[in-house]
Amino acid sequence: MGKRVNKRTSLRRSSRRAEVRSRRVAVFSHWDYAFARQVRQGIARYAAAHGPWTFFSRDDPAFAPLQKLDRWVGDGIIASINNDNDDIAEEIRVSGIAIVNISTGTSFPTVTPDNVAIGRIASEYLIKQGYRHFGFVGRNDAYSRQRQAAFVRTINRAGATDTVYEPVPSERMPWKWKSVEKLLVRWMMSLPKPVAVMTCSDYMGRRVIEAARGCGIVIPEEVAVISVGNDDVICDFCNPPLSSISLQGERIGYESARLLDRLMKGDSAPKKPILIPPGDVVVRRSSDMLAIADADLTAAVRFIREHGNKAIGVADVLDEVPISRRSLERRFSEVVGHSPWREIRIAQIAHVKKLLSGTNMPVSQIVTASAFSSHGRLCRIFNEETGMTPTAYRKKFGTV
Repeated sequence: MGKRVNKRTSLRRSSRRAEVRSRRVAVFSHWDYAFARQVRQGIARYAAAHGPWTFFSRDDPAFAPLQKLDRWVGDGIIASINNDNDDIAEEIRVSGIAIVNISTGTSFPTVTPDNVAIGRIASEYLIKQGYRHFGFVGRNDAYSRQRQAAFVRTINRAGATDTVYEPVPSERMPWKWKSVEKLLVRWMMSLPKPVAVMTCSDYMGRRVIEAARGCGIVIPEEVAVISVGNDDVICDFCNPPLSSISLQGERIGYESARLLDRLMKGDSAPKKPILIPPGDVVVRRSSDMLAIADADLTAAVRFIREHGNKAIGVADVLDEVPISRRSLERRFSEVVGHSPWREIRIAQIAHVKKLLSGTNMPVSQIVTASAFSSHGRLCRIFNEETGMTPTAYRKKFGTV
């Protein structure tokens, strides 16, 4: 009998210890964006592996439940804190509760997308599409300013100076959509055509497309649009569907939870934000139009990109385009900046990247679905082109 009592007592003590170890964590971010849901998935995945954690969460990013922090007994907070949250941010700071920010531009420990890389990737993609005139539509937020600065810097380095246009600064932009739409329409009508426009988010990309349709601007023939976030619900419902740079939201959530765990255990905060690189450009119709005046060259490049999954050669391109090989080589060199063969290889690698980042297909199946004849050949060429193995690329940029 005595042993039985001791066993029960031990179980109760063990249960109490487990309860004490359970961390109470509040999570505040939007629910209505794919990125925010991915972040929450990453947080949950970390907690499942390293918890237990008990979550306090709401369906909006408001900090209202924490306005009286002395009434909430918690260990940590993961939140999207921006310029609009200064009062609440200060209250959290004074409380001493461990916090990780998943937005940009605060002094809190931060895990956030690499906005400089996002702006650079967008501009590099549009430059490769052949555009020479560019625009940016953003917001008066730190993340938007960082993306814009990198976008402009990369364009200028490519020699496309004095071709970046901006609408009325967002701090002076009225909030009513009809007023915003008029400003966007006026701005887009003033741009040289064709022009490529980057927006700071999918939400702003949708607004640009709607404004263009309202004034008869044709997308992408006159204005190509690329955004950030790759929210399928927003991008696929645009007309035409919106190209977008994917963000590794789940990885951001996982790393923010890992950092919060360290802070709750008393570790020092990192001195710099932890920046998570974005994924690739998910190309949809809004940017899928080469800005090349040469009709034959446009047809050649389009044929190559549409057949990136096949082992085509320059001869196959010449079967589709009624020009000589010498003329094709010359036009590629002058306009695109490299040879037709190089364009074929770029398209083939882009196809493999898409399968690695956007599907769970084993590499052995990707070989079959690509232009490469064997696993070894795919891995060798992919490593030559990207500096990574296919497996390493998937680990870094995979979104599935």
